[in-house]
Amino acid sequence: MTQNFKTGAAFIAGGSIIGAGVSAAVGGMGLAGRFGAVGVGTIPVVGVGAVAGAAVYGAVTGIATGSADHSDLNSSTNAKASMQAINRAYQEFFKQI
Repeated sequence: MTQNFKTGAAFIAGGSIIGAGVSAAVGGMGLAGRFGAVGVGTIPVVGVGAVAGAAVYGAVTGIATGSADHSDLNSSTNAKASMQAINRAYQEFFKQI
């Protein structure tokens, strides 16, 4: 098991625990609209917490990795090429949206 896997799992577990805590503290949540009303139990809120934890892990990892690859912050010979590759990948991604 790698350290990244353990760290990611910790963020997801932490998000799940926070989701369970929110559900326990608020309790009796629901959604109401033109369709009527539906109750939201603990399991969906725990799932949302897990997804939020994964998102936070992704953001933290992305910021740390992006900083390491940025040619203004990294003087290695590969930093500029790495940052250009990341920029090209972003451009291709946004073309598809």
